[in-house]
Amino acid sequence: MRTAKKALLGSVAAAVMVMGLPMTSASADPGDSIHGGCSFNTDSNQQATQGQNEGVIEATAISLTSANTPDAGASVHCKIQVNGVDAPGTQLDVSANAAGIEQGQAQISFDDQDGALPSALCEKDDWGDGDTTGWVCQESITLQIPPQEVIDLINTVFDTINGVLALVDLNPVLCPLLQQVGPQNIGGVVIIAADGSLTITDPLGLIIVTNDCSVA
Repeated sequence: MRTAKKALLGSVAAAVMVMGLPMTSASADPGDSIHGGCSFNTDSNQQATQGQNEGVIEATAISLTSANTPDAGASVHCKIQVNGVDAPGTQLDVSANAAGIEQGQAQISFDDQDGALPSALCEKDDWGDGDTTGWVCQESITLQIPPQEVIDLINTVFDTINGVLALVDLNPVLCPLLQQVGPQNIGGVVIIAADGSLTITDPLGLIIVTNDCSVA
């Protein structure tokens, strides 16, 4: 390879964000009420998380009694289900303070087999008088970041760049300069071989730049 080559690895297409929007549960009876609820935000990427969903589940709410006063005895419970089954280590239980406010968060990790299995955010609201909503679940939303349209555009740009670089022989100029600098390994990101060959990789391994000086 006489020219620098830039490639956007296919793994970037696996980068997704799974979000559960805040849930406001129906009141257990006409008097009890809650404002706010559970939410979660996780990222899944083959390079960074090995396909696991990793992120945060949290609860932010205020519970009121039937007299419309803060319910200090209330609590909010959140968890993730995958394919209808509770995901281990994802449940968050938060008790209200004297003002009836429930606020807390926890790190979570769960496996939905790269989105092949449906995931859901579940919430249960309890009041100090013993009323409860029971568990209520809603399907989570999955967003690919960046969108496929952006990935396709980036790949088109790289293809164009590579087409131009293929017409230019950089080695006679670039390789001698790099031979004077190398060998170097800077954090596994920039690697210069003794013959001047160059590899630059971003920390997630999504974009690489290479120039092979071993080819005459």
